Formats: sequence, C-alpha cells, structure tokens
Amino acid sequence: MRRRPSGAPSEVDRIEAMLSRLVPYEAALLGWISASPGNARLFVTDPLRALDEAPIGLPQGLRTGIRALADGLSRQPAAT
Repeated sequence: MRRRPSGAPSEVDRIEAMLSRLVPYEAALLGWISASPGNARLFVTDPLRALDEAPIGLPQGLRTGIRALADGLSRQPAAT
C-alpha cells in the first residue's frame, strides 16, 4: 500500500480498497444496470444515487464509505 508522507493511505489506495469491496456486488449491479435504460442512465448520471437505489444488497456502511470517499475526492483541487 502506497503511503503519503503523513503515513495515511493515498487516494489511489483508498479508491482501490473501495473497489475491491465492491467486487462481490459487480454481477448484481451490472444486471440491474442492464435491466432498463433508466437504470443505466441513472448509473451514468448519478452513480452514487444509483448505488443507493439498486437492490443489490450493498450494505449501508459500504454505501456510506463510498459517499465519504467521493465527497473527499470532490473537494480536492483538480490536477493540472
């Protein structure tokens, strides 16, 4: 795991860890996305809301972690 000088995991590490926790839900999520154009549209336009609405058994704690990670990343200045 890459560490920043402060000893905290890097953003890349945090994203990779979150993605690995999502792997067990991938097939169900892809099935939900492909079930209707509305589901696909929602996933593309608002993926966090889609994860909240998709009936894939995603635990609330995982959804909260995803939202917290996304919120933290959205507050960072864009790389130039």
